Amino acid sequence: MNRKLKLMISFLAVLIGMIWTVKPVSAASDINIDGDVSDWDQVTKVTTSSKAQVAMIVRDGMLYYYVASNPTGVAPANDNGWAASNKFSLQAYELTVGNKVYNLTPQSKKGNNYQVPSKIGDKSEVDVNVYSNGGYNNNGKASGYVSRIKSNSKDGYQDVFEGRVALSDLELKDTDTEFKLSGGGYNLGNYTVKTANDTKAPVVPGDDGSKGDGGSSYKGHANINIDGGFDDWSDITKTKIRETGDDYNVKEGALLQYNGDVYIYINMSPHMGNGYAALQPSGYKLTIGNKTYDLTVKNTNGDKYTSLNSTGETKNIIMDIYDSQDNKYVGKPAGVDGSVTRKATDAGGDTDIFEIKIPLKDFVGSSDDGQTISLVNHNLGDQKMVATGGSTGPVVLASIGFGIALFGLWQFDRRKKHNEVTK
Repeated sequence: MNRKLKLMISFLAVLIGMIWTVKPVSAASDINIDGDVSDWDQVTKVTTSSKAQVAMIVRDGMLYYYVASNPTGVAPANDNGWAASNKFSLQAYELTVGNKVYNLTPQSKKGNNYQVPSKIGDKSEVDVNVYSNGGYNNNGKASGYVSRIKSNSKDGYQDVFEGRVALSDLELKDTDTEFKLSGGGYNLGNYTVKTANDTKAPVVPGDDGSKGDGGSSYKGHANINIDGGFDDWSDITKTKIRETGDDYNVKEGALLQYNGDVYIYINMSPHMGNGYAALQPSGYKLTIGNKTYDLTVKNTNGDKYTSLNSTGETKNIIMDIYDSQDNKYVGKPAGVDGSVTRKATDAGGDTDIFEIKIPLKDFVGSSDDGQTISLVNHNLGDQKMVATGGSTGPVVLASIGFGIALFGLWQFDRRKKHNEVTK
């Protein structure tokens, strides 16, 4: 090995070592909602009239907000008439985005009364209830922590809250870029925090013509396993389903078509896990081309569906098919594979989730020839899921709001599909 090559290798080794050991500068996007609030140290705060501090960041499809109850140790009252407090109270914050107004309210998780942290170092996990008049409520990644940390107050501590809300769960569009936060209870004082959305990519797909997953594409074929586990649905865009005026019982659904099969996914209560959270077995209308079929969830022996009883319980199901146009039952269709599971939610409740695969050949006269396929259940809401595709590859489409809006279109050529299937 010549001297020049040795020097080059030595230089590269030193350079790699420097890159490996240098810790990146903390950025505002490096916020983890975990009860450790030190990652907010470099974030600009607004001081309220009671000397509390509030901050808000909107980035990468998520809104993060922070409240320090009494970081300066101010006395229990001040000249403005607001009463300072070391303790965090579960009160509503008002979020204004354009002409939309939301209430973000930290609250105890279901079945777990909020426990005020009792000593420095303690933290308590809370849920965040999201409400908008005529908009959205209780469905998504809304959560937070209250932590008790050391401060300059007479008692030597203060409570600090950090929380997050997914922008997609607020049903916002990429044009919604300015955010304003206020409120939070009397003890917090008077203030307003304003911030801009740092992410210019769409945060809600559908009615603005954007792709159905916030700007990224569905990658790969519909590799769904019907097994009572639902991680393989995590990258599939879901349709929010609810009855008009009911923003509490929000469901999620998805419809896929791939390789001669139709896949259906329904989550009855993704976030709260209470209210209308048990599986709805009837009322599913599947339209293939210009023909509609009535689908009903049943036990695998063809008997009437019997509900799950406990968290973690899983059982197999089928879909009974009725051809309403020709007034005939398909009966117990061949090749149907389905499963339902009762799972705990992040908010402390339970939700029933089911997934099912039905061969298109079970529907008389139907085949994998590119016909438009849609699904709706008016017991859940009027939103319609649509899957369009054929032998050329999978396509995933969905809708949002009270009309039908196409979420997106993903197609793969015949050769790529063949290679993936045969791997």
